Amino acid sequence: MRHPLSEEFYSVKVPLYQLYPLLVHAALYGSSYTPQIRQRLKILGAL
Repeated sequence: MRHPLSEEFYSVKVPLYQLYPLLVHAALYGSSYTPQIRQRLKILGAL
């Protein structure tokens, strides 16, 4: 039996799940990941 994804999966959960790895990469490799982090935060309404 398959469970459907929630209505908010792609609009909220995917950007949220992508945020942590981007933050880790920014800490390890520098500020080149900042635009991607800002984009995810804007999608989530945090900026």
